[in-house]
Amino acid sequence: MYSLNNSRAFVLSVFVILGLYSKPSFAGIPAPACKNLAWDHAKDYINNSNETRILAMGVRAENLNSPEAIASYMLEAIQLQVKLEPAMKLLSESPYIKLMAFPITELRNAFVELKQSGKQDLHEANRITFKNLSAFRYGIKSYTPSREYDFSLPRGTVRDQCRLGSCWAYASDVLLEKINLYLMANIGKDPRLEKFKHLTEEDILMSIEHYYVLYIFNESLLAIKNGTVKENEELFEQGGSLKNFMLYAKEFGIGVPQKQWKPFKSYKRALFKDKFLDSLKDLAMYYHDQILAIKKSKEIPSHQKSDLIKAEIAKAAKALEDHIESYTGELDHTIRLGEVNKTYKDFYNLVVAPALKGLKVYSKGDFDHSFGMRTNSVEVIDKSLKTRYISGRFESFVHTAERFEQVIINELKKGKALYIAVSIPTNSFVDPVTGKTHSIINGQNGFVSRLGTEEKEVKIRGGHALVITGYELDANGRIRTLEIQNSWGASHGDKGFWHMDISFAYEHLYHIVAIKTVVD
Repeated sequence: MYSLNNSRAFVLSVFVILGLYSKPSFAGIPAPACKNLAWDHAKDYINNSNETRILAMGVRAENLNSPEAIASYMLEAIQLQVKLEPAMKLLSESPYIKLMAFPITELRNAFVELKQSGKQDLHEANRITFKNLSAFRYGIKSYTPSREYDFSLPRGTVRDQCRLGSCWAYASDVLLEKINLYLMANIGKDPRLEKFKHLTEEDILMSIEHYYVLYIFNESLLAIKNGTVKENEELFEQGGSLKNFMLYAKEFGIGVPQKQWKPFKSYKRALFKDKFLDSLKDLAMYYHDQILAIKKSKEIPSHQKSDLIKAEIAKAAKALEDHIESYTGELDHTIRLGEVNKTYKDFYNLVVAPALKGLKVYSKGDFDHSFGMRTNSVEVIDKSLKTRYISGRFESFVHTAERFEQVIINELKKGKALYIAVSIPTNSFVDPVTGKTHSIINGQNGFVSRLGTEEKEVKIRGGHALVITGYELDANGRIRTLEIQNSWGASHGDKGFWHMDISFAYEHLYHIVAIKTVVD
């Protein structure tokens, strides 16, 4: 045990206490000078404690690669009582901040406001950071200023769902087309892909309008049969999922090439004016009332009612078909498979279905076990893919986020797209500083970010289904941006595509679905 009266022992103790000892040599240094040296180091430590504390945080400039990373850093710096300028010095060295050209004054304002708020939670740090960064308040920039993706599938045809709630069908259709392209590229790997030899890329560019019109027809007829047509309610449920799409494809078919079938121009015009669905509802209501009158009639013998109702349903089916075809053209259609004409139902069941094995579902909540394309259950890859909520803000476990992103990377690198369902916030928010209203989803350039809204003010207007076609990585190899194919027409966003920041996906994700095939 050294006595602190010994100058060299005192110096050693100071170095050890301050964490600065790295075996310095004291040989030849006079005792008084040695003691003075220790005091000098102690003063330097006190003066430079801000930098030392920042080093202790283990944060490097390149790690400050998103507004949320900046907010987390500032919160920890405040908790460690780091002063303003030393904290700003590391921020000014961040390549991301330089690239995004964030004004240092805005970062200072965020730091000061967070410190003065006295709040110690990450949610508040995020809110204050977003509020002070004008680029995000005004929707000028996404987290990614460029659109150069590390990987991107070839862009396909962008559809327009018009005013129908059919995003799930449009997204499923695009997904299936890209899966079919993937299968065509792997024909020699499995004998079940032999029928793809007869197809071209044009053959698998399917008419989603044909599929969805069939869906409208069958759902409308089902409402009449079940007696669920009501005056002040929608005729049928427009929302759906990839599960609904596959079930309908199996039962009613899909596969009419877009080059062979397109609805009349009057169909889309009627959709935008609600004329098509309103007139369909009137027709369904008429047959609903006819059937109801038969059921309630006291003059018609009970044993005759069943046959009369069946006859009325047959009339309803013919009337619905004629009415729909007056807007779309003839629905009955055959397609060529090799040298044989087949129905569109045969296309799915004979060509596509044998090549598919099931779905892998990754979601924020419980996994969906309800559907398998050829079995009764979904293959779940990893049940540990769970999520949690902290301070009212969605955060994923670190290992989950990395695994989640790796799933996306692996599927896309194979050449397979993924289906994604997210909640969509209200279209606009009020800037907390200027009071101006801005869009959360930028219709001009396709950028989709979390922006600077307070989460308690964000209202969800509904769900939306899209297709992931590419990704961009940050400096640490993590996904920063997703390239997304939408179904709001080529005039919306970046020629019909979105550039979705990964934090938006984490915040609003319902689930992501990958299709497993016989060659995976």
